[in-house]
Amino acid sequence: MDSAEYEYIVFRRIFIKYVNDSLAPHKAELKYRFQNKAVPHYLGDDDPASLEEELEDFNYYREANVFWVPEEARSVSLT
Repeated sequence: MDSAEYEYIVFRRIFIKYVNDSLAPHKAELKYRFQNKAVPHYLGDDDPASLEEELEDFNYYREANVFWVPEEARSVSLT
């Protein structure tokens, strides 16, 4: 493989890793909001599947200007 081809692969993987790392803190904040009874976004503790489904709604990330990546793309590793 030519080095020019290789650099595009590396840069794409680094970009996805960066986006994934910036997504994680916002997802943790949303999870806190959804599980905290004192916050208006409280969803309840009885259904973890609905919590995970709500955390994957890209609108929460778009309104905070966080680049959302689908779950399949977040599993990219640099190793």
